[in-house]
Amino acid sequence: MRSAFFIGIYLFIITPVMAQVEDSIIRVLPKTDSSATIIKKKKKSFKPTGDFDQRFSIINENKNVNIWGYRIGLLINDKYKVGIGAYNLRANFDSNYSRSRNITNVTQVNQELTFGTIFFEPFLFRKKRWEMSTVFELGYGQTRIDSNTIIRRTGTRPTTTSSFKQTREPFVPIGIGLSVNLIIPDKKGWHWLTYFGLNGMIGVRKVLFENDFKQNYDGYYWSIGTAIFIDRIFTDIFGKKKKVAQASIAPTN
Repeated sequence: MRSAFFIGIYLFIITPVMAQVEDSIIRVLPKTDSSATIIKKKKKSFKPTGDFDQRFSIINENKNVNIWGYRIGLLINDKYKVGIGAYNLRANFDSNYSRSRNITNVTQVNQELTFGTIFFEPFLFRKKRWEMSTVFELGYGQTRIDSNTIIRRTGTRPTTTSSFKQTREPFVPIGIGLSVNLIIPDKKGWHWLTYFGLNGMIGVRKVLFENDFKQNYDGYYWSIGTAIFIDRIFTDIFGKKKKVAQASIAPTN
């Protein structure tokens, strides 16, 4: 349901924007002499982008976790991206363990984190085989922590007692990162290979609100994975259509 919601929003934004891009914007300046000066205003370029975003991070000082997510947005004028992302984290661990002669005390923690982000990603470099960009993010979501404390007493009369506590707190992260894309070359004329590549990212995250358990979400994150360059596919499709349209109206001798 969550994926369908974001895809619906994405299509709702892309459809009217691309309809506007197809129109030519021509401005005619006032005449200063016998001829009119016609200036064609450069059209803005909007291309769809999207990628899966798996991030590796450390919380609670020593707990390695994976944060799964995806991003969708627009590449504007081939210079920067804007868009939204959705992420989810689930982790289980024992936050406290103690054992004496007759008593064992264990606190089990189940943690779930769900949040969305808006991002702005200007490119630093865009080469034929690689590109580098800076990612700025602001997010909002909720963290839920279920804590279950189990106390076991051994001896002549063994007993087990437990107490459950659930905490929900807002989660508002900000972050900045550096992203690098490596693009597969089109070997032997296989141009479609350029639609795929590898992505690597490293960044730092700061949380504006903390929960009662002080899980410490602040810190560094990194990711590495495959990438699909939807904007390149989009450029090729509409570029071919434009060439066909120009050829059909070209004058013939």
